[in-house]
Order: sequence, then structure tokens, then C-alpha cells
Amino acid sequence: MKKFKFRLERVLRYRKALKNEALRELMEKNRVVDELEFIIDKLAKELDTLQMEKEKGLFAEHIYMINFYRGRIMSEIENTTEKLFIAIEEAEQALISYMEKAKDEKALATLREHRKEEYMDLAQKEEGKFLDELATQKGNTFLTDGGYHDQ
Repeated sequence: MKKFKFRLERVLRYRKALKNEALRELMEKNRVVDELEFIIDKLAKELDTLQMEKEKGLFAEHIYMINFYRGRIMSEIENTTEKLFIAIEEAEQALISYMEKAKDEKALATLREHRKEEYMDLAQKEEGKFLDELATQKGNTFLTDGGYHDQ
């Protein structure tokens, strides 16, 4: 019997490639989200540091500079937060896309496994049939009790 060949093997490989590309995209989107969260945390810590400096009771010019810098940091936090929300939405879309592509690839992989099992069952039946024919062609030299005929 000839070797098992799945006719949709190229489609399966293509779907795996699509799934891997979607996974790469998802990982990239998650990396962007992590970077933006890190930036927001860093800016928030800088705000805390500025608040502690302001409470030390420095000169008016220094307090004015701290307040100006604090305003810039707050603005940067707002901008980064907006970017973060957009990045989270993109990451969610990438996750949905990955899940769809993984489902498509899994369906074809499952179909391939079922077809391979069917092929193996058919091969086993053909082998059994061949062995039965071989036994009958030799003149059926086997007895039911396990002994042999003398011919």
C-alpha cells in the first residue's frame, strides 16, 4: 500500500504560517502595551518624587519649576494613557485574530489525524486480507486445534 498523503497538507502548512504570523503580531502588540505601562509607572514615580521635593519647602522659583515640570509629566501621562488604551484594543484584536487562525489550523490538523487513522485502519484491513489470502493459497495447512495436516 502506498504511503499516506494528506491532500490538504499545503493548506495546513499555510494555516500554520498564518497562525504563527498572528502569534508574532500578538506578541508585538503585548510588548507595546507592556512598554507603555512601564512608561506610565516611571512617570508616576517621577510625580511622587516631585511631590516630595515640593514638600521640602524650597524657594519660589524652584517650586514654580517643579509645578511646570509636574504639568508636563501629567500631560505626558495623559498622552501615554491614550496610547495605552489604543494599544490594548489592538492587542485584543490581535488576540481574536490569533484565536481564529489557531482554530482554523487546529481543525485541519484534526482532519489530517482522522484521515491518517482511517488510512491506517484501511491498511491494517488490507494487510489482514492479504494474510488470509496467503494462508488459503498455501492449501490451508493450519488446523483449528493448532496442529498441522500431513500432506
